[in-house]
This record gives sequence, C-alpha cells and structure tokens, in this order.
Amino acid sequence: MNTPIPQGKYLETPTDIKTYTYATTGWKDQLLSYGNESFEYYSLGNPTTYRDHALVWGKIRQLEHFDSHEFTYNARGIRTSKDNITYELDGSRILTETRRIDEDTRITTRYYYGSNGICGFKYNGSMYYYEKNVQGDITHVYDELGNLKA
Repeated sequence: MNTPIPQGKYLETPTDIKTYTYATTGWKDQLLSYGNESFEYYSLGNPTTYRDHALVWGKIRQLEHFDSHEFTYNARGIRTSKDNITYELDGSRILTETRRIDEDTRITTRYYYGSNGICGFKYNGSMYYYEKNVQGDITHVYDELGNLKA
C-alpha cells in the first residue's frame, strides 16, 4: 500500500534533484550516469571512468591505478600496497601499515585483534582502542588512558 506524504507536512521542497541511470542490458547494476556525470565500463564490468577519474584494472579485476594512485596485490588477490603505504598481512588481516614519508623515514601502525575482530592499534608509540556498536562498526576511538579521540 502506497500512502503519499502530503507536500510540506513532512518533507521540504527539494532544492536539487539528481537523476540516476543504470544499464538496461548486460550488467544491469552499472551506474551509467548521475546527474550530469557519466561513467564508462570495460567488458568485465569494472568502471574505467568514475566522476572524471581514470581507473585501470589488472588481472582478476584488481584495481591497479586510480588517477595517479597505484595499488599492488599478493598472489591471493589481497591488496598489499597503495602508493607509499605497504601492508603486512596474516591472511586477509592487516597486521601493520607502514607509510614511507621519505627515503629515510617510515611510520608504522600495528593493528590488534581480539575474538570479535579488530580491537585497536598502536601508532607513534601510543595505544588506541576501538568502541564498536552491535553491528561491529567502529564508533569511537580511545587512547590508552580512556580519553575519547575520535
């Protein structure tokens, strides 16, 4: 049963309307346009342009380039680097994230896991802990003294 909502009673008058257009054949989940922006895809279904950005895909549908950003993957198809950031993995879990600042400087973040997944990280010598909601989404970050940081 569709019950229309009286205009002005619950909704404001729209100030902007965006039209979404999807493919009608083949990959029917492909977004072809959003407002005045258009998107292009190659034969395996991955986008080659997205909001005026160029995307380059490699084997097994792995994103290799997004504009000037470069990504690499291991033999299992899990991302191991993005630009100047490398990831140390245990299966698909990220153990460490190392950012190369310059030739001699690197900053490493170590991630910690418990029985319910990721629970915190160590950055710049300090520990931080996650608070999660019932869905497992991280909602807050606390430092080792219990101060809310984010």
